[in-house]
Amino acid sequence: MVVRTKNRRWQELVKDNIPLEKLARHFETYNRCEGKSPGTIEWYSRVLRFFRSYLEQEGYSTDLRDLTLEVVREFIIYLQTRRKWHRHPYIPSPGGNLAAISVQNYVRALRAFFSWLHREGYTEDNILAELKPPKAPQKLVEILTNEEVGRILVCLDADTSSGSRDTAMVITFLDSGLRLSELIGLKITDAHLEQGYLKVMGKGAKERIVPIGNLAQKALQRYVFHFRREPFY
Repeated sequence: MVVRTKNRRWQELVKDNIPLEKLARHFETYNRCEGKSPGTIEWYSRVLRFFRSYLEQEGYSTDLRDLTLEVVREFIIYLQTRRKWHRHPYIPSPGGNLAAISVQNYVRALRAFFSWLHREGYTEDNILAELKPPKAPQKLVEILTNEEVGRILVCLDADTSSGSRDTAMVITFLDSGLRLSELIGLKITDAHLEQGYLKVMGKGAKERIVPIGNLAQKALQRYVFHFRREPFY
């Protein structure tokens, strides 16, 4: 006689003893399937590895049932008092504390993880729903002066393959306001020079149109039409 096992439902499964390490792997797989950028996936994974290391160091359990709001708050306090480059093998003298914006980013990663736990049914409530990232001072970005830009460009020889390429990159970077990752990810087919715009794949795999000025157009045209045909290694 064959005994059939019970067709258990998700709600009946015991989930509160799942360790953080296993949940973090599931979260990473989810983010990959959702098409999150490699940088975002790596950052979330790094934060969760560090969180797990903190829990083990302090003697806390890493089981899901024990990942409470109080434990997360203690972790935040630890981050706020942690020295930069702590235990770094090549920097023997740590600097000041972690920047407030860095602590904010840790908290945002944890909030994303706990929101996912709730959405996927691992927890009945999102225990970090009311947790706000600590405040960080908002600093104005200091832009380069015309003199500083000139000092950068004078170091580049626009009459060589590498110099023409670097000049085009610097001018496009300053003119368009692209992220560095967006700039280095540009392809020739993304540059619509006659129309004066670039097609950029940004964060979250979202495509957008970025206009460029005459100076950037000229620098790009000079490189593409005269030097691009000559491979540079």
